[in-house]
Amino acid sequence: KVLSSINTANKGKVRDFIIPDQTINPTFYGFKVSLKSGDPVALKSSVSNFDGLSRLADTENCSLPIFSSVDGQFTVGPVVWTFPNTTTSFWFLESVGSIVQTAELSMEIAVVQGTMDCRLEAFKLLGINNLMYEFADETWKGWILGKIVSHALSSMDNNQLISQASADITKSIAEDFGNQWCQQQAAIRSM
Repeated sequence: KVLSSINTANKGKVRDFIIPDQTINPTFYGFKVSLKSGDPVALKSSVSNFDGLSRLADTENCSLPIFSSVDGQFTVGPVVWTFPNTTTSFWFLESVGSIVQTAELSMEIAVVQGTMDCRLEAFKLLGINNLMYEFADETWKGWILGKIVSHALSSMDNNQLISQASADITKSIAEDFGNQWCQQQAAIRSM
């Protein structure tokens, strides 16, 4: 019931993120691939499709008369990052299009309820899985750059382009989970 409530609440939501440009250094066989948006110092992106939270394994529950806790591993996704109006250049080729990246995030969440309060105790991003990239532009230059960008981004450290957004999404989902679980525990205790 907790997962269902969170997924319903997140359905259709889009979050905006800005990624500092200095963190992005993709190369294609040793040659720099340039990614720029309208902002000279950052890539702007939006994130959607984070309403598919599910358990990776059984959760561990502990219940005592004055204490309850839940700890488990979860996955969400595929989450979609969109970097619209991105100017991509490699040697003499340049094109404007959107970079679309999809991935599944796995995370661990722990929530604790005592006699005084109920809170998110801990959360941690465990991994980024099934990472895929696409450069969307319908021109012949865009088609060629699409292959180059996909290869360049795939050969980077997978966390480099989306690490800040991944951390923010993990925190937000963990907080949502903690709030929903605490509400459910409060309802059970009031019966």
